[in-house]
Amino acid sequence: MDRAKRLGGNRPADESTGPGGFSVTAGWVGLRRALTLCWTATAALGRSLSVCGAISLMGPGLGLVPRAMEGIRDLAARRRALALRWSGVEIPGPPGPLPPVPEGASGVVARYRWIMSDPQTRREYVWVLVDPLAGALLAFLPLALVLSGVWGIFLAFFGVPLSAEWDGLWYQFVPIEGQATAVLAGVLGVLQLPLALWAAPRVVRRHALYTRAMLAPSESELMAGRIQGLSGGSCRRRGAWCAHLRRCRRLPTLRVAALLRLAAGRTRPRSPELMRRRSLKPA
Repeated sequence: MDRAKRLGGNRPADESTGPGGFSVTAGWVGLRRALTLCWTATAALGRSLSVCGAISLMGPGLGLVPRAMEGIRDLAARRRALALRWSGVEIPGPPGPLPPVPEGASGVVARYRWIMSDPQTRREYVWVLVDPLAGALLAFLPLALVLSGVWGIFLAFFGVPLSAEWDGLWYQFVPIEGQATAVLAGVLGVLQLPLALWAAPRVVRRHALYTRAMLAPSESELMAGRIQGLSGGSCRRRGAWCAHLRRCRRLPTLRVAALLRLAAGRTRPRSPELMRRRSLKPA
């Protein structure tokens, strides 16, 4: 079994992605998803600014750093869900919660050390710093092809007067010097539109693989998390059993015997003579 499958592997993606061949519907869906990924990269930029500001702010203890890291972890969980639903790429979640806040720690160095002390927290911190650039550029690639194609089509109609007004104009490698070169720019722009539809779902999947490479915990971390979960569950079960035994030991033996006799008396058939004797017995 390869490492990718052990770290989450791939599941069947949404059928609208159209992984095999070309599909206009899949292309439009991929463009919309690429735009959503660009918005999440913008959100990652905001989270990165918040955690960097929380690290540098003055204040007692770790300040707002744990709360800022919780926001980053929520954004990472959303990206994991999108990668699984759109591309079938499963990214394991954090093996455990955020590390505990040490008592008496204060200052920029202590806050930075708290982030770097836990591998998953350090990984999410690096991801939120890198994603506004690398993730945004990768997700923007099919959108850039669409914008470039629309610009080429626009130059086919208005390229000549714009070139004369701006003292020269280029479209990629084509200089707009006359109507022929303007039409050539329009043809290149038209060809880029289906290229963008073809590339959009594939870019979305590559983006999911990039996210897994940035956020997926290592095998040793996953194993340690499973062992900790199993030990915690066994301790909880053992604690519940011990509490039950303590409750039973606190119950006096005579009271247990009295309860048993009472239950036996309620279920035993009573004769009329016994009932008469009990009624005549003085109180």
